[in-house]
Amino acid sequence: MKVILQKIAENYIKDIPTQWLNIDLDTFGIDYNLFDYQKQALENTVKVLYQYQLDKEKLYQWYKLEGLTGEIEENLTIGSYPFKQLINRASFWMATGSGKTIVMIKLIEILHSLIKNSLIPQKPIMILAPRDEILNQIKNHIELFNKRGQLYINLINLKKWEDTNQLSFFDNQINVYYYRADNITEENKDKQIDYKTFLNNGNWYVLLDEAHKGDKQESKRQLYYTQFSKNGFLFNFSATFKDDIDIITTVYNFNLQKFLSQGYGKKIYIANSEFKNFKPKKDKEFSSEEKKLQLAKSLILFAYIKEKAKIIKSIKENLYHYPLLITLANKVHTEDAELKIFFILLSEIALDKFDFETAKNELVKDLKENPNYIFGLDEIDFIQEIQTFEKQKFFENVFNSKNPSKIEYVRIKGNDREILFKLKNSTEHFMLIVADKIIKWEDDTLEGYEKSETVEESLFKDINERKDINILLGSRIFTEGWDSNRPNVINFINIGVNEEAVKFVLQAIGRGIRINPFNNERKRFDYLNKEILNLPREKIAELSNNIKPLESLFVFATNKKVIKAILEQLRKQGETLELRTLKNIEKNKYINEKQSPLLVPEFEETGVNNNPYPISDEELNELEEFINNYSEKAILIKNNAKVRTLKQIKNKKFTKTGTKTGLPIEKLIKNIDNFFNKPAMKFKGFSILENQITHFKRIQTDLEDIQTLEKELLEIIEKFYKENEFDFKTLEEKVKKGEISFEEAFRLSQQKSLYTAYKILGNIIDYNLFKEHYYVPILSKEKSKQTAYFRNIIENESEIRFLRELKSYLDKPDNKAKEFDWWYFSKLVEKVDLIKIPYFDTQKGVYQNFYPDFIFWMKKDSKYFIKFVDPKGVQHGQRNLLDKIQGFEDFKKEAQKENLDISLILLTKDKTGNEKIDKYISLNFSAIF
Repeated sequence: MKVILQKIAENYIKDIPTQWLNIDLDTFGIDYNLFDYQKQALENTVKVLYQYQLDKEKLYQWYKLEGLTGEIEENLTIGSYPFKQLINRASFWMATGSGKTIVMIKLIEILHSLIKNSLIPQKPIMILAPRDEILNQIKNHIELFNKRGQLYINLINLKKWEDTNQLSFFDNQINVYYYRADNITEENKDKQIDYKTFLNNGNWYVLLDEAHKGDKQESKRQLYYTQFSKNGFLFNFSATFKDDIDIITTVYNFNLQKFLSQGYGKKIYIANSEFKNFKPKKDKEFSSEEKKLQLAKSLILFAYIKEKAKIIKSIKENLYHYPLLITLANKVHTEDAELKIFFILLSEIALDKFDFETAKNELVKDLKENPNYIFGLDEIDFIQEIQTFEKQKFFENVFNSKNPSKIEYVRIKGNDREILFKLKNSTEHFMLIVADKIIKWEDDTLEGYEKSETVEESLFKDINERKDINILLGSRIFTEGWDSNRPNVINFINIGVNEEAVKFVLQAIGRGIRINPFNNERKRFDYLNKEILNLPREKIAELSNNIKPLESLFVFATNKKVIKAILEQLRKQGETLELRTLKNIEKNKYINEKQSPLLVPEFEETGVNNNPYPISDEELNELEEFINNYSEKAILIKNNAKVRTLKQIKNKKFTKTGTKTGLPIEKLIKNIDNFFNKPAMKFKGFSILENQITHFKRIQTDLEDIQTLEKELLEIIEKFYKENEFDFKTLEEKVKKGEISFEEAFRLSQQKSLYTAYKILGNIIDYNLFKEHYYVPILSKEKSKQTAYFRNIIENESEIRFLRELKSYLDKPDNKAKEFDWWYFSKLVEKVDLIKIPYFDTQKGVYQNFYPDFIFWMKKDSKYFIKFVDPKGVQHGQRNLLDKIQGFEDFKKEAQKENLDISLILLTKDKTGNEKIDKYISLNFSAIF
């Protein structure tokens, strides 16, 4: 089943009236800004709400256009409601760790704004979640949201619905009702409530968090939710959608596979090896070598990762996290509890009663046999380093001690849920166990172990900051309100394979994948702007070489059934799309940056913007009239604007633009306020291209026969280099010098015209080879013509046409490219490559980045040219293009002192009639060459 509503939102719903865009999609609370994917999810939702209010029938017809057949539709009914009556819903398929709770609460603010502006009907809002810990998480996030002070969300128990002013609505306050979804029933009993009492004739905006259809009882609840929102709207949030109706109505898909493949979070590795027979034998022989070796393997891997973390921290202390190994077991207190077995085995390893080299060799062997992360996100490339890892480093990084010793335990005063552990020869703790009434272990498991000092404070609540704690032991308690970016290894011991157990495993993995390299970044190192670190280039390279283990989450489990269940569920979260990274696309060997340096612009965040704000004459007149009609104090309070903004308006800090935004005056003032007061990106200088273009290393596909494609790619690259060694001019010179015969030259020249028919290249995927392109080959295929899925290739028809016409131009004998000493170019992929031009989006009121489709570098005599080429032209409307052009002009003005010729070329067939845009439009290649 495929996602349909997202396609409708992004491809069908256009030209939304500006009053629907008068919404802040950026900020949450005092100091949090939403990520691009969170903003996109909300933007898609606003589009769907607009279309639903405008024309429900057209929305339904678009579902049909996108593949909703009658047969599929028959299976989408809920109770007696056919799908046509269920299109008032939108699902958010978002991975654990992606911040879907923030999106949910931000959606409440959006609903409030749309109601306030009479764009959607006024109806109460209800939040339903299946567990108290999820509701508590929502409450915590609402507290953070309310600190901003512009809108106060008043969270009220649904049982008090009849006692409150149900439709109370103020400009700066909104009531939101909540309840546990599993307590919505057909009777009033204890915590259970009769859904009919709260129906409100179906006039609710319902927000569901992980409230799924499943067993018979859950299916009934789905009908209750549908009836609640019959005349309102239903918003469904989950990391693991299973039902067709949830998938089809997904307004934004950022499930685990997409979350990871777009650079967020740690890459996940599922180990093939298992904790075999992790049960005590009748003779109580807990410490079999087999079990000990398996445990030692996960510990060695952890110790190696921690060693890498030390290198990272030595370069810059506040980068990344201190690694943590977590072991989660099914039982804690029974005689044969798995956690007790783990502890006893660990005690023997602490005394050096294990074969370190054998365990290390087995680990290396396992990784070599299965080197792939899930979702085809790369291979482990540090296996050989593990092979040379030393035993002393193992003890230092696991036990915080250079030498083996006995384990001692430490009690925490007044705390029966936590026990600390340390080695007798060390002053530092290394392990914490967290479980209900864990102090019972003193009576049996810890008998014979020495008790050290007592400490005062709980360590679990500060686990994110406790770099001394390397190991965390526990049970399912970790699903309750716990959040950390530290886990790099997770051991699941006898957790089970039923649905509830697998759900628990997925939750733990979801929490474990979070990452925070620095500041508020959540992406892996390859996807980040390294300029922010302000480190020398050699230090950046050192970070890059040591970072991958820290950006990985290794999962070990008890048996292959558990592993299989985990993999199946993870793949389900990946929309059953198994993507693998394509090999044999490489940087062009003909490009030598030392001889022909390829320069790219770098930008840095500076203070507030001092450039003039672009505005039309008509909107400037409206603005001045508004300012004259109100007092300064009223304007500042009503619009939450800064004093500096008023000064800039009164000083007429504007530049005239012919195109109107059409925004309401309040939104216009907010945008101007953001423009003058939010930190702006300023041109820093040019650097030589290194790792700013990487999309060709991240081309992924679900093609089954990927090995054949990789073999074909290798073959065409070898032919490409061989042919270009013997171009006609070179052959002619070799004949004149007598180095080769005329016959041999003729034979070599004929090889250039030989065409090889391939199974995949030229059929399933197309390719281009340019001696001047940054990498070879360039892969392309229009999205509508793809029979296999590819990511990070060229899919846009205008870009494919551009390459075709460029090749034809270069084949002409009179082409102007020959006049340059040298020239190169490269395709750029938005939000993957790091070459971009900052600009201020005057419609959305935020700073954005403009990603041109291609960049050209050229040298002629002493002149150096950089040309940004965009064949798509005016695809996103004139207003947006004017903003991008303004950003380019600001950058060009700042870069003038670099003595480079910098230009922007919109290669398109038609002029727009707008003078500022049309001066950048070219109808042919003459503007490039």
